[in-house]
This record gives sequence, structure tokens and C-alpha cells, in this order.
Amino acid sequence: MTQDVDLLIALDVRPQALLARLSAAGFRSKGRSPVIRLEDAEFIQLFCEPPGELMEIQLDLLLANTEFQKKALERRVWLPAGELGFEVAVLACEDLIIMKLGAGRIIDRFDAAALLKANRYILDLQYLTSWVAKLGVDQAFNDAWKDAFGVEKPPR
Repeated sequence: MTQDVDLLIALDVRPQALLARLSAAGFRSKGRSPVIRLEDAEFIQLFCEPPGELMEIQLDLLLANTEFQKKALERRVWLPAGELGFEVAVLACEDLIIMKLGAGRIIDRFDAAALLKANRYILDLQYLTSWVAKLGVDQAFNDAWKDAFGVEKPPR
């Protein structure tokens, strides 16, 4: 149960241009440097307090720089306006599982297992296992599969 919003975004402007617009809208940097680089990941961490709310929300913007991240954005799925009152794009389930496996945290592994279990019969397992192999998250996938399905062997 996290208390932040994670967004995967592709920028056609420099991060500083985006930050200037977000700052004007009331967002502020979480740390001294808003753009953080770790290995092959680049992200921006911000805080905002929505109008009429008393609690700050953390917004993590992961910049889509890798081949996989760009492909995941291409495959996004549009959900109809519901409680939010507007359409919203989310990652396809396979891509969300892969992102969770790549994060490496135990909570993300359990999230991946829950997604596998809940969506087993509609997942594109060929796409999923192909990216798992390309990104080298085979062990995390095997662990999540075991969490979801016990001794049943994961697909290859």
C-alpha cells in the first residue's frame, strides 16, 4: 500500500522545461535535485498538495529512456472515465508485471504474483517471457510465478 503516484512518461522536451511547468502548477521537488539518475533509470520526484486536500501526494515520474519503457508506453491501455471523471492510460498488465519485477523490492514481487494470478488467462505470455529474458529478470519472474502458482513450472 503505497502513498505515491508512479508515472512512466516520454518527454519531447528537456526535463527542466517540464519541471518549470509543474512548479508553476504548485509541484515542488522532493530533494535538492529533482532529476535523479540511478544506473539506467532517470526519474523525477515531486510533492503536491491537491486543492482542498490536507495531505501531500508524492509523484514519481519515471522517464522512458529504454527500449522496453518506450514499448510499454506504446502498448498502454486507455481506461474509460470512471470515478476520476476522465480517461486515463495505464500500462498493459504484462508491462506492469515487468516493471514490478525490475523494481526488485519484495512488495513489487508480490504485486507481480498477484497480477499473474488474477490475469493468467489473458496475459500474452510470449511477450512477457521475451522481455523477462531480455531484461534479465528471470529469477524475479520465477519467484513471482512460484508465489502465484506454487510448484507449477513457469512458461518459457
